[in-house]
Amino acid sequence: MAYEEAVKRVAKLLDEAKIPYAITGALAVGYYGVPRTTYDVDVIVSVNKSQNKKLMDQARKSGFNFHELEVLKLAEIGNVVMMWAPEGYKIDFWLAKTNRDKVAITRRRKATVFDKSVWMISPEDLIVSKLLTGRPRDLGDIVGILTRQKGKLDKKYLLHTAKYHDAGEKLSEIMKSAEAG
Repeated sequence: MAYEEAVKRVAKLLDEAKIPYAITGALAVGYYGVPRTTYDVDVIVSVNKSQNKKLMDQARKSGFNFHELEVLKLAEIGNVVMMWAPEGYKIDFWLAKTNRDKVAITRRRKATVFDKSVWMISPEDLIVSKLLTGRPRDLGDIVGILTRQKGKLDKKYLLHTAKYHDAGEKLSEIMKSAEAG
């Protein structure tokens, strides 16, 4: 229950602050593929400097814990800002600084998670993200998504995007493996 509340709180925070976002990570994997245990909420956000201040103000009012100077510095030099929901879960706000993340925000989809309408990364963009990270669990996540979303994916976009990121051959191998398995 606490994880559900943390997810709902994050979505409400971003909706109220009018910040474009897309839930990603294990929560999105569970939505499109095979659920797995997670202890955080990963969210791609599109914020500029003025919205960053608004996000922190809203987050503080909503009970999130964070160190303001750390958030400001990480937003300036890094690509992830961390906060903790009142329920104790870590929230990773992945800043949409790359073209890939900016495109993922534009291709996001409405989804219902824990009886709450949220913005979710598309399954194709999630696969590409997992493909580029390439950890063993990411490859398993990709197979699960390919299996559950069979016939529903935009394969042309998926293959083009993977190829653009020099991962086309790797994706083709995983797709063949998923179809065989």
